[in-house]
Amino acid sequence: MVSKRRSFLKNSSILAGSILLGSSVDSIAAFSKELNGTLASNALSILHTSGLSGSLNPVAGPFGGLKKVNQLFIRRDISHLILDSGNFLQEGGQTEDHFEVIRLMNKMGYRATTIGKNELSMGQEQLAAILPALNFELVNCNYNFSHTTLSSRIKPYIILNSGKIKIGITGVGNCSPIAGVQISEPFQAVNQIAKKLKRDLKCDFVICLTQFSKNTKTYNDKKLAEASEYIDLIIGGEPGKVIKNAYVVKNQKKYDVLVSQAGSKGKTVGELTYEFNQFNTIRSLKHKYSISGMSQYASLKQKHEVFQLLTAAV
Repeated sequence: MVSKRRSFLKNSSILAGSILLGSSVDSIAAFSKELNGTLASNALSILHTSGLSGSLNPVAGPFGGLKKVNQLFIRRDISHLILDSGNFLQEGGQTEDHFEVIRLMNKMGYRATTIGKNELSMGQEQLAAILPALNFELVNCNYNFSHTTLSSRIKPYIILNSGKIKIGITGVGNCSPIAGVQISEPFQAVNQIAKKLKRDLKCDFVICLTQFSKNTKTYNDKKLAEASEYIDLIIGGEPGKVIKNAYVVKNQKKYDVLVSQAGSKGKTVGELTYEFNQFNTIRSLKHKYSISGMSQYASLKQKHEVFQLLTAAV
Protein backbone atom coordinates (compact mmCIF):
# COMPACT_ATOMS: atom_id res chain seq x y z
CA MET A 1 0.00 0.00 0.00
CA VAL A 2 2.73 2.44 0.96
CA SER A 3 4.74 2.00 -2.24
CA LYS A 4 1.64 2.77 -4.31
CA ARG A 5 1.09 5.90 -2.22
CA ARG A 6 4.66 6.98 -2.93
CA SER A 7 4.22 6.47 -6.66
CA PHE A 8 1.03 8.52 -6.66
CA LEU A 9 2.56 11.46 -4.83
CA LYS A 10 5.41 11.65 -7.30
CA ASN A 11 2.89 12.25 -10.06
CA SER A 12 0.48 14.47 -8.17
CA SER A 13 -0.08 18.18 -8.66
CA ILE A 14 1.22 18.78 -5.14
CA LEU A 15 4.78 18.56 -6.35
CA ALA A 16 3.98 21.02 -9.12
CA GLY A 17 2.92 23.60 -6.56
CA SER A 18 -0.68 23.91 -7.71
CA ILE A 19 -1.91 23.25 -4.19
CA LEU A 20 -1.57 26.97 -3.57
CA LEU A 21 -5.20 28.03 -3.77
CA GLY A 22 -5.69 25.32 -6.35
CA SER A 23 -8.91 24.05 -7.80
CA SER A 24 -11.72 23.44 -5.35
CA VAL A 25 -12.04 20.13 -3.59
CA ASP A 26 -14.55 18.18 -5.65
CA SER A 27 -17.81 17.08 -4.11
CA ILE A 28 -17.80 13.34 -3.64
CA ALA A 29 -21.11 11.53 -3.90
CA ALA A 30 -22.33 8.53 -1.92
CA PHE A 31 -21.31 9.16 1.65
CA SER A 32 -21.82 7.04 4.77
CA LYS A 33 -22.63 8.27 8.28
CA GLU A 34 -19.31 7.78 10.05
CA LEU A 35 -17.59 11.01 10.98
CA ASN A 36 -19.23 14.41 10.88
CA GLY A 37 -21.99 13.54 8.54
CA THR A 38 -21.49 11.59 5.39
CA LEU A 39 -18.23 10.38 3.88
CA ALA A 40 -17.77 7.98 1.00
CA SER A 41 -16.60 4.48 1.85
CA ASN A 42 -13.48 5.12 -0.23
CA ALA A 43 -12.89 8.81 0.60
CA LEU A 44 -11.45 10.95 3.35
CA SER A 45 -11.93 14.72 3.36
CA ILE A 46 -10.03 16.84 5.91
CA LEU A 47 -10.16 20.47 7.03
CA HIS A 48 -7.51 21.71 9.45
CA THR A 49 -6.44 24.77 11.42
CA SER A 50 -3.45 25.63 13.59
CA GLY A 51 -2.43 28.14 16.24
CA LEU A 52 -5.86 29.76 16.63
CA SER A 53 -4.61 31.31 19.89
CA GLY A 54 -8.14 32.14 20.99
CA SER A 55 -8.68 34.47 18.01
CA LEU A 56 -12.40 34.75 17.46
CA ASN A 57 -12.47 37.83 15.23
CA PRO A 58 -10.49 38.77 12.10
CA VAL A 59 -6.81 39.47 12.74
CA ALA A 60 -5.61 40.72 9.33
CA GLY A 61 -8.13 43.12 7.86
CA PRO A 62 -11.27 41.04 7.23
CA PHE A 63 -9.31 37.78 7.28
CA GLY A 64 -8.70 35.18 9.95
CA GLY A 65 -10.30 34.38 13.28
CA LEU A 66 -12.46 31.41 14.24
CA LYS A 67 -15.74 33.10 13.29
CA LYS A 68 -14.50 33.51 9.71
CA VAL A 69 -13.26 29.92 9.74
CA ASN A 70 -16.77 28.88 10.76
CA GLN A 71 -18.27 30.77 7.82
CA LEU A 72 -15.80 29.09 5.50
CA PHE A 73 -16.72 25.64 6.81
CA ILE A 74 -20.45 26.33 6.43
CA ARG A 75 -19.94 26.90 2.70
CA ARG A 76 -18.48 23.42 2.21
CA ASP A 77 -21.02 21.06 0.66
CA ILE A 78 -19.52 17.81 1.91
CA SER A 79 -18.66 16.51 5.35
CA HIS A 80 -15.12 16.59 6.64
CA LEU A 81 -12.85 15.30 9.36
CA ILE A 82 -12.02 18.58 11.12
CA LEU A 83 -8.73 18.75 13.01
CA ASP A 84 -6.54 21.32 14.75
CA SER A 85 -2.85 21.13 15.56
CA GLY A 86 -2.82 22.90 18.92
CA ASN A 87 -2.51 26.33 20.53
CA PHE A 88 -6.22 26.76 19.97
CA LEU A 89 -6.63 28.75 23.21
CA GLN A 90 -5.11 32.07 24.22
CA GLU A 91 -1.97 31.84 26.32
CA GLY A 92 -2.46 32.27 30.07
CA GLY A 93 -5.29 31.54 32.46
CA GLN A 94 -8.95 30.93 31.71
CA THR A 95 -10.94 33.69 30.04
CA GLU A 96 -14.51 34.00 28.80
CA ASP A 97 -13.13 33.80 25.27
CA HIS A 98 -11.74 30.33 26.03
CA PHE A 99 -15.24 28.95 26.37
CA GLU A 100 -16.50 30.84 23.32
CA VAL A 101 -13.65 29.32 21.28
CA ILE A 102 -14.52 25.87 22.60
CA ARG A 103 -18.23 26.42 21.96
CA LEU A 104 -17.53 27.34 18.34
CA MET A 105 -15.13 24.42 17.82
CA ASN A 106 -17.77 22.06 19.24
CA LYS A 107 -20.41 23.57 16.94
CA MET A 108 -18.15 23.27 13.90
CA GLY A 109 -17.54 19.61 14.61
CA TYR A 110 -13.83 19.42 15.40
CA ARG A 111 -12.82 15.85 16.16
CA ALA A 112 -9.33 16.25 17.63
CA THR A 113 -6.51 18.66 18.43
CA THR A 114 -3.14 18.33 20.08
CA ILE A 115 -1.78 20.47 22.92
CA GLY A 116 0.40 23.54 22.47
CA LYS A 117 2.25 25.80 24.87
CA ASN A 118 -0.85 28.01 25.20
CA GLU A 119 -2.92 25.20 26.69
CA LEU A 120 -0.04 24.13 28.93
CA SER A 121 0.54 27.73 30.10
CA MET A 122 -2.76 27.51 31.99
CA GLY A 123 -1.33 24.94 34.34
CA GLN A 124 -2.66 21.42 34.82
CA GLU A 125 -5.50 22.34 37.16
CA GLN A 126 -7.02 24.98 34.88
CA LEU A 127 -6.54 22.83 31.78
CA ALA A 128 -8.33 19.96 33.52
CA ALA A 129 -11.18 22.32 34.48
CA ILE A 130 -12.05 23.12 30.86
CA LEU A 131 -12.03 19.52 29.64
CA PRO A 132 -15.75 18.86 30.36
CA ALA A 133 -16.60 21.62 27.86
CA LEU A 134 -14.76 19.89 25.00
CA ASN A 135 -16.67 17.69 22.56
CA PHE A 136 -13.45 16.88 20.71
CA GLU A 137 -10.44 14.81 21.74
CA LEU A 138 -7.04 16.01 22.93
CA VAL A 139 -4.27 13.75 21.64
CA ASN A 140 -0.62 13.74 22.59
CA CYS A 141 1.91 10.91 22.77
CA ASN A 142 4.94 12.57 24.41
CA TYR A 143 3.48 14.37 27.45
CA ASN A 144 3.00 12.44 30.68
CA PHE A 145 0.75 14.37 33.09
CA SER A 146 0.81 13.94 36.86
CA HIS A 147 -2.76 15.31 37.07
CA THR A 148 -5.13 12.32 37.16
CA THR A 149 -7.84 13.91 35.01
CA LEU A 150 -5.39 14.98 32.31
CA SER A 151 -3.56 11.66 32.23
CA SER A 152 -6.85 9.80 31.70
CA ARG A 153 -8.51 12.25 29.27
CA ILE A 154 -5.58 13.20 27.00
CA LYS A 155 -4.98 10.18 24.79
CA PRO A 156 -1.85 9.08 22.91
CA TYR A 157 -4.04 8.34 19.89
CA ILE A 158 -7.60 7.87 18.70
CA ILE A 159 -9.01 5.76 15.88
CA LEU A 160 -11.85 6.86 13.59
CA ASN A 161 -13.50 5.24 10.61
CA SER A 162 -14.35 7.00 7.37
CA GLY A 163 -16.39 4.39 5.56
CA LYS A 164 -13.99 1.49 5.03
CA ILE A 165 -10.93 3.60 5.85
CA LYS A 166 -9.47 3.15 9.35
CA ILE A 167 -7.73 6.33 10.52
CA GLY A 168 -5.28 6.63 13.40
CA ILE A 169 -4.63 10.11 14.83
CA THR A 170 -1.88 11.04 17.26
CA GLY A 171 -0.38 14.31 18.43
CA VAL A 172 3.03 15.55 19.54
CA GLY A 173 4.76 18.69 20.72
CA ASN A 174 7.73 20.11 22.53
CA CYS A 175 7.69 23.04 24.90
CA SER A 176 9.50 24.56 27.83
CA PRO A 177 9.33 22.41 30.97
CA ILE A 178 6.07 22.69 32.92
CA ALA A 179 5.56 21.57 36.49
CA GLY A 180 4.16 18.07 36.76
CA VAL A 181 4.55 17.22 33.05
CA GLN A 182 7.18 14.76 31.91
CA ILE A 183 8.10 15.37 28.26
CA SER A 184 9.44 12.49 26.18
CA GLU A 185 11.58 12.82 23.05
CA PRO A 186 8.99 13.74 20.37
CA PHE A 187 10.20 11.81 17.34
CA GLN A 188 10.74 8.56 19.22
CA ALA A 189 7.31 8.84 20.87
CA VAL A 190 5.56 9.47 17.53
CA ASN A 191 7.31 6.61 15.79
CA GLN A 192 6.27 4.17 18.51
CA ILE A 193 2.61 5.20 18.32
CA ALA A 194 2.53 5.37 14.52
CA LYS A 195 4.00 1.87 14.30
CA LYS A 196 1.36 0.59 16.71
CA LEU A 197 -1.44 2.25 14.73
CA LYS A 198 -0.28 1.03 11.33
CA ARG A 199 1.10 -2.45 12.11
CA ASP A 200 -0.69 -3.63 15.26
CA LEU A 201 -4.04 -1.85 15.00
CA LYS A 202 -4.17 -2.09 11.18
CA CYS A 203 -4.95 1.55 10.45
CA ASP A 204 -4.98 2.37 6.75
CA PHE A 205 -4.00 5.99 7.29
CA VAL A 206 -2.03 7.66 10.11
CA ILE A 207 -2.18 11.39 10.88
CA CYS A 208 0.11 13.23 13.29
CA LEU A 209 -0.97 16.63 14.66
CA THR A 210 2.01 18.74 15.69
CA GLN A 211 2.56 21.91 17.66
CA PHE A 212 6.27 22.50 17.86
CA SER A 213 7.86 25.60 19.34
CA LYS A 214 9.92 28.13 17.39
CA ASN A 215 13.03 26.05 18.08
CA THR A 216 12.88 24.74 14.53
CA LYS A 217 16.55 23.74 14.43
CA THR A 218 15.77 20.83 16.75
CA TYR A 219 12.14 19.85 16.16
CA ASN A 220 9.90 20.75 13.25
CA ASP A 221 7.45 19.09 10.88
CA LYS A 222 10.00 18.48 8.13
CA LYS A 223 12.44 16.76 10.48
CA LEU A 224 9.63 14.69 11.97
CA ALA A 225 8.60 13.52 8.49
CA GLU A 226 12.22 12.58 7.72
CA ALA A 227 12.52 10.65 11.00
CA SER A 228 9.17 8.86 10.64
CA GLU A 229 8.32 5.42 9.25
CA TYR A 230 4.54 4.97 9.43
CA ILE A 231 3.01 8.47 9.24
CA ASP A 232 1.00 9.33 6.13
CA LEU A 233 0.11 12.95 6.89
CA ILE A 234 1.55 15.59 9.23
CA ILE A 235 -0.75 18.50 10.08
CA GLY A 236 1.01 21.35 11.83
CA GLY A 237 1.77 25.02 11.75
CA GLU A 238 4.80 27.25 12.08
CA PRO A 239 4.01 29.69 14.95
CA GLY A 240 3.11 33.13 13.62
CA LYS A 241 3.51 32.16 9.98
CA VAL A 242 1.33 31.60 6.93
CA ILE A 243 2.80 28.75 4.90
CA LYS A 244 2.77 29.10 1.11
CA ASN A 245 2.82 25.44 0.15
CA ALA A 246 2.28 21.96 1.45
CA TYR A 247 5.22 19.70 0.68
CA VAL A 248 6.31 16.07 0.49
CA VAL A 249 9.23 14.63 2.48
CA LYS A 250 10.93 11.22 2.28
CA ASN A 251 10.70 9.22 5.49
CA GLN A 252 13.12 6.62 6.86
CA LYS A 253 11.70 4.00 4.50
CA LYS A 254 12.07 6.37 1.53
CA TYR A 255 8.30 6.75 1.25
CA ASP A 256 6.55 10.07 0.94
CA VAL A 257 4.92 11.96 3.82
CA LEU A 258 2.69 14.95 3.09
CA VAL A 259 3.13 17.97 5.40
CA SER A 260 0.32 20.55 5.49
CA GLN A 261 0.57 23.58 7.77
CA ALA A 262 -2.37 25.95 8.22
CA GLY A 263 -1.85 29.67 8.83
CA SER A 264 -1.92 30.88 12.43
CA LYS A 265 -5.01 32.52 13.99
CA GLY A 266 -7.28 31.04 11.34
CA LYS A 267 -5.91 33.12 8.47
CA THR A 268 -5.72 30.08 6.21
CA VAL A 269 -7.29 26.62 6.40
CA GLY A 270 -5.89 23.44 4.90
CA GLU A 271 -8.24 21.31 2.81
CA LEU A 272 -7.46 17.79 1.63
CA THR A 273 -9.47 15.08 -0.07
CA TYR A 274 -8.07 11.57 -0.39
CA GLU A 275 -9.75 8.84 -2.41
CA PHE A 276 -8.82 5.19 -1.88
CA ASN A 277 -9.22 2.13 -4.06
CA GLN A 278 -10.75 -1.20 -3.04
CA PHE A 279 -7.49 -2.17 -1.31
CA ASN A 280 -7.57 1.02 0.82
CA THR A 281 -4.59 2.40 -1.10
CA ILE A 282 -4.57 6.08 -1.98
CA ARG A 283 -5.88 6.58 -5.50
CA SER A 284 -6.03 10.37 -5.68
CA LEU A 285 -5.34 13.41 -3.55
CA LYS A 286 -6.38 17.06 -3.78
CA HIS A 287 -5.02 19.79 -1.54
CA LYS A 288 -5.45 23.54 -1.25
CA TYR A 289 -5.33 26.37 1.26
CA SER A 290 -8.39 28.59 1.68
CA ILE A 291 -8.43 32.09 3.17
CA SER A 292 -10.86 32.65 6.04
CA GLY A 293 -12.94 35.75 5.33
CA MET A 294 -12.35 35.66 1.58
CA SER A 295 -15.50 36.05 -0.48
CA GLN A 296 -16.53 32.87 -2.26
CA TYR A 297 -17.07 35.04 -5.34
CA ALA A 298 -13.50 36.39 -5.36
CA SER A 299 -11.45 35.65 -8.45
CA LEU A 300 -8.42 33.38 -8.36
CA LYS A 301 -6.26 36.47 -8.97
CA GLN A 302 -7.75 38.20 -5.92
CA LYS A 303 -7.16 35.10 -3.80
CA HIS A 304 -3.53 34.95 -4.85
CA GLU A 305 -3.03 38.65 -4.12
CA VAL A 306 -4.47 38.32 -0.60
CA PHE A 307 -2.51 35.15 0.02
CA GLN A 308 0.72 36.89 -0.92
CA LEU A 309 -0.10 39.76 1.45
CA LEU A 310 -0.78 37.34 4.31
CA THR A 311 2.47 35.47 3.78
CA ALA A 312 4.45 38.70 3.52
CA ALA A 313 2.92 40.15 6.69
CA VAL A 314 4.48 37.63 9.06
